[in-house]
Amino acid sequence: MPRFTWSVSSLVLTVVASGCFVDALGEAVDGGAGQGGAGPTTPASFGSPAATSSSSGGPGSTSSASTSDASVTASSTAASSSSTGQTPMCGNDIIEAGEQCDSSNPGHPYCQACMVVCSGQYDVMDATTFHCYYDTVADGVHSTWQGGRDWCTGTWGGDLVVINSPDELAFLQGLAPNQYNEDRWIGATDSATEDTFVWVDGSPFVYAPSTAPWASGEPNGSGSHDCVVLQANGTLDEVDCDGNDGFTHHMCERAPVGSP
Repeated sequence: MPRFTWSVSSLVLTVVASGCFVDALGEAVDGGAGQGGAGPTTPASFGSPAATSSSSGGPGSTSSASTSDASVTASSTAASSSSTGQTPMCGNDIIEAGEQCDSSNPGHPYCQACMVVCSGQYDVMDATTFHCYYDTVADGVHSTWQGGRDWCTGTWGGDLVVINSPDELAFLQGLAPNQYNEDRWIGATDSATEDTFVWVDGSPFVYAPSTAPWASGEPNGSGSHDCVVLQANGTLDEVDCDGNDGFTHHMCERAPVGSP
């Protein structure tokens, strides 16, 4: 004899008889084992947890809705982490999305909570690359080219400026004008091989002679002129490495901790 059951939450009338039932749309659904099923099955009410399960699921299967929700949650968490400048991997020595720097040393002086520390009185940070720069024209420090490099590496914690892109050159040219019309040492020299300029970090020097940003007629190939300065007008010049008996300023650069 047919049995009638009511689901109050969904107002679905289910008729179960001879191994089949009538669904909410009035269609007969065979749940018998003789049709390849696993025996009579009681349909879930709309809105119940089982109603969201994948049709191919079984014991231990994951519902498509749950998977989607997990993906959304993971994406939201990643977006939230990125927006705050923190990621779950902060401290692995690799700069990832949302980080300015990354150090496994929590006490690193130039990287705190994966954010660059560039807050000295004369420090300037490029907001695009997060490189930090120090221009000694501001504080009156001056030296020979080698003296300037020693100051950058030993006192400040970087090296003489290396210009690796047109954007970086434009940024530095924006810093170049000053009321004293002073030049600054940068990290390029041809002291090892005349007319073959190299950067202090070993990266290629791509500025061809007599083209921008070189000043007109530079480099001039003079044997005693082996070091490069960024002039106040934003051009490059090759000068004697003694720098007017040590009275030349220098510009330092520090890349974010964790950079390759």
